[in-house]
Amino acid sequence: MRRLLLPLVVLLLIPFCVRGQAVDDNKLNAIVADAIKVFDVPGAAVVVVHDDKIVYLKGAGVRELGKDDAVTADTIFQIASCTKAFLAMLIAILVGDGVMDWDDPVHKHVPYFRLADPLADQNVTIRDLLCHRTGLSRHDLLWYKSPLEPEDVLRQIGKVKLTTSFRSNWEYANIPFITAGTAAASADKRTLAESFKRRIFQPLGMKTASASAADFLKADNRAVGYRREGPGKLERMTSLIYDSRGAGDISASVRDLGQWLRFQLADGVHNGKRLVPVKPFRETHAAQMVVKMTDATRANYPDVSQVSYALGWFAYDYRGHAMLSHGGSLPGLRAQTVIVPKSKLGVVVLGNRNPSYMTEAVAKTIMDRFLNLPNKDWNGYYLGLEKKLRAEKAKKEASIASKRVRNTKPSRELSSFAGVYQHPGYGKAVIAADDDGLLIRWSSFNVRLEHWHHDTFRNVAPGEYVLEGEFLVFNFEADGSIRGFRWLGQDFARAKK
Repeated sequence: MRRLLLPLVVLLLIPFCVRGQAVDDNKLNAIVADAIKVFDVPGAAVVVVHDDKIVYLKGAGVRELGKDDAVTADTIFQIASCTKAFLAMLIAILVGDGVMDWDDPVHKHVPYFRLADPLADQNVTIRDLLCHRTGLSRHDLLWYKSPLEPEDVLRQIGKVKLTTSFRSNWEYANIPFITAGTAAASADKRTLAESFKRRIFQPLGMKTASASAADFLKADNRAVGYRREGPGKLERMTSLIYDSRGAGDISASVRDLGQWLRFQLADGVHNGKRLVPVKPFRETHAAQMVVKMTDATRANYPDVSQVSYALGWFAYDYRGHAMLSHGGSLPGLRAQTVIVPKSKLGVVVLGNRNPSYMTEAVAKTIMDRFLNLPNKDWNGYYLGLEKKLRAEKAKKEASIASKRVRNTKPSRELSSFAGVYQHPGYGKAVIAADDDGLLIRWSSFNVRLEHWHHDTFRNVAPGEYVLEGEFLVFNFEADGSIRGFRWLGQDFARAKK
């Protein structure tokens, strides 16, 4: 297939846009068509804004495999964490109205929110939440497919130890954004979905955009997500529906998102009307926290020397151009938003396969062409990165397998492990024993445990890839009684009878 695509790749290396000249739709169509073939993505939707005009607005491929329904400019996708910039902008509007401030204590708006470290708990602000410097790591399983309401998640997170010290490191996490969304709703005295609608979607004319899960599920023209790990067919994914309060709950079409790009590139003005004061608007674009340049960060931000996080945006200098971007990832769906404010250029790419780097590859290819930058084969780069990540995962699994101690048995009868276990933040987990071994029931999950070696077990989680491969290690008191187990990086204690 790659040999057949070579003529198309050569075509794409020819610049198609010079400032002030008409955009060649055919070459943009070819970029998108090439990428969905190379990355085996069922469908994609793309919008490009330049000089306050939507210069490209198209869908390609299909929104559901096995059907002829094409992805169009009006197909609705969940945009996942691209929502975070919307939340930061909503708070900027509320700051402009004087009902919030970036440096308000979180307790002012969400009195029941707590952090386990007393210093952090006393001083954490709205700004800290929006730039990932609370000291919390992700803990996504507290909300992912959780039966807990968001308010309960915020109460529980206060019983979980911080991963790093307060404001010392940037660490991406969704629960702080759920907290910030809860704070914004409280300050605006309406649900967050209604605040987004009244404060952003309606003023921008985003007719199908919504932060309501029910609206996404009701939409006829919506994308179906897919996933594949290793060889085999793409697997249809069930849409993740949770009230994530501004961390990742917006759904929209690229037609809608074109208006969002215009607003972002016009410094907070839309169709001649200012919707947010200049100062709070620009604060959302201002770097707040340095992101450590790990190997993973360098791989995800090639041709970039340093990355910072603003408020709901990653901020960096890319090949001589100051850029802001954010990706989004939910089961089966990917999103990428990129803006270059000084060049008045913005791109959104949505796709219905995850994991996949198609959205990043298309966005960078289009950006390079509009900015007249040296050509780079971004499809090839990201295919290589995907291959590298698969190889690293296989190597890690091989290393884990090589250290497995064969022909061992648990130190107790399996029925001895059965019982109720508790964690202050993660709540109750139940271990059950049957003829086939052990199971663990926690949150909405019911997962089989495979004996690994000694008193260590490993999750066997068909269909629950977020839990697949996690180790559970039982530990004991000096008298030999079972104290508890360590799982998901947390210590669960056996409940007293």
